[in-house]
Amino acid sequence: MSSLIYVVAAIAVLVLLLALVYIFYPSLIRRMSSTAHRQPETDELTRIRHAEKAEDADKKEKALYNAWLATQRLRRLQIEACLPTAIRDGQLTLLYEPQYELAGGVLRGVEAQLIFNHPELGEMPLRDFLRVAESTNMTAQISEWTIRQACEAFTRIKARFPERVLKLTINVTGSQLESNGFEALVKDTLLATDISPNQLELALTEGSSLSSVEAAALQVEALKAIGVRLALDKFGSTRHSTHFLRTLPFDTIKLVPKHVHDIGSVKERDMTGAMIGFFKHLGYTVVAEGLETYEQLTYLKKYKCDYAQGRLFGKLLQEDELSVLFLVS
Repeated sequence: MSSLIYVVAAIAVLVLLLALVYIFYPSLIRRMSSTAHRQPETDELTRIRHAEKAEDADKKEKALYNAWLATQRLRRLQIEACLPTAIRDGQLTLLYEPQYELAGGVLRGVEAQLIFNHPELGEMPLRDFLRVAESTNMTAQISEWTIRQACEAFTRIKARFPERVLKLTINVTGSQLESNGFEALVKDTLLATDISPNQLELALTEGSSLSSVEAAALQVEALKAIGVRLALDKFGSTRHSTHFLRTLPFDTIKLVPKHVHDIGSVKERDMTGAMIGFFKHLGYTVVAEGLETYEQLTYLKKYKCDYAQGRLFGKLLQEDELSVLFLVS
């Protein structure tokens, strides 16, 4: 009986407290009773805030892209203004990258790398100003300068080491290959510098385009007839690579550095190995570009890649440093 009295008393106290709260704090009761009804509104506000944040992020991304695009356009205009006087002002230079046979470690030769060294724009490899050169009709002039300078430098080095039979690789563009005077330029330069045609390899530069494959093929065939070799540079870097491979008579395939850099992963390793095997089965010489580590070197040897070049073998060399390279190799 006494426990029942305690229960009734507790209920009475609770009712009294609720009544007091309702009398003195009615707003609290209203907030408590409306919490369930306000949940959909809260969800809607959350969705709106997320949408606003996404829209702000999109605007920032577009702003960054537009700023980058404006910077690239400005740089292109600067290159267009400076490139026509680059040869006259001595701003074009050639650096040389060694190529080694992987099976025996023997020096195969060097690849001439064209650099546009502007006092304000800095150093730019050919790929950075190739489009500007093509759009401003500067490729023929730059091509002539590059081929003559590279062959003359190679002749000076060769005179010190007459017993060495090494190759000189020079990058050329698609527009150069199809220009009318290109074949004559190469033949005249070889004759003037006393370089054997089978020591010269022309590498079609990444990003090149050909408006007339037939015209390029005719000149390439004429040069190959006297012993000049043709290489496809950085195979796999653009959608044009396979098209060029089907239409021009290449002797050498140079793999894009990405295939070498990612060789540590099993998938990329198998892909690179299969690619090397495929090209060798078709009779191509395979050169790996961008070699940087001994791990990469181990796998390239395993897959019987013919030659390689990259920072593992040292930095790009000036002409006066080639004597040391030829002497120790």
